[in-house]
Amino acid sequence: MTPDPKTNSDFDVEAVKLTPEQQARLRRRNIAVAVSLVALVALFFAMTLVRLGGNVADRTY
Repeated sequence: MTPDPKTNSDFDVEAVKLTPEQQARLRRRNIAVAVSLVALVALFFAMTLVRLGGNVADRTY
């Protein structure tokens, strides 16, 4: 039996209303986090290529 969300007090959560300035700051922060993650992935990729060097093409099984 599932609880009724309309009568259960656990679901009484007020939504946060952001001002336009707060929404803009949140968007800028999200963009900064996304750019940081992409830069980190690019850095790890570059480090992997440097560490492997020319051994990537030289596969002698």
